[in-house]
Amino acid sequence: MHHFLVPLTSGSVPWRTWLRTILRIATFGLFFVNRRGQIAHLLRSALSCLTVALTAGLLLIGLLLWWLFSLV
Repeated sequence: MHHFLVPLTSGSVPWRTWLRTILRIATFGLFFVNRRGQIAHLLRSALSCLTVALTAGLLLIGLLLWWLFSLV
């Protein structure tokens, strides 16, 4: 699982690398959980995590933009 974290440690990463890493982790997670038959539970928790992450990301972007425009 070490190669999953390689793109996360470097500085400026193109969005395609992020996307590929996220997809790799997601497919690995789905394959791992599929053997136990808990996909529905995984999808529910992944959706809630994604919602929280998107909300936090949008808040962070909003704060950053507000800070940038307050400097002008």
